[in-house]
Amino acid sequence: MEPLTTSRAIMEYNTARNKLQDKIQLRASVAAQYPSAAGYRNYTVVEPRSSGLSTKLHVAGETLDQVVLRELQLRNVALLRVNAGGAQALAMAGAQELLEKQLVNNIVLQYRSAEGSKAHCDQDPKLLLSLLEAGYNIGHIANIEFGDKLVKSLSEP
Repeated sequence: MEPLTTSRAIMEYNTARNKLQDKIQLRASVAAQYPSAAGYRNYTVVEPRSSGLSTKLHVAGETLDQVVLRELQLRNVALLRVNAGGAQALAMAGAQELLEKQLVNNIVLQYRSAEGSKAHCDQDPKLLLSLLEAGYNIGHIANIEFGDKLVKSLSEP
């Protein structure tokens, strides 16, 4: 799900270029805790523009359970990547059945640094605890700068 038109266009291009249309489905909606009623676009997202101005987009919300289990009828998800701009907990709240039935093998929650965004993993302790309770392991992937060298690290759970 990618509600931002520019980001979705780039993803569509890369999906086609890498011949992954049968593996990746892009949707102009948001992953939400509660789905929008049919025909309604009751979620608002802000799309930044290169001019410095931004545009408000009104899009539909869909739960991950609704899309993955009922519409696509998948019974296993290899990788679920969530970059919800600070709304990771709300997006994952719509994936309760997927999590309870352990139908997702790997989950990547993307956060920005604390100084770069309101979205930070420290703000979602309930979400992280619910993933632990569901049997998932949690690790932290970070970029760390040591002088002029950027080092990628994976801390242990």
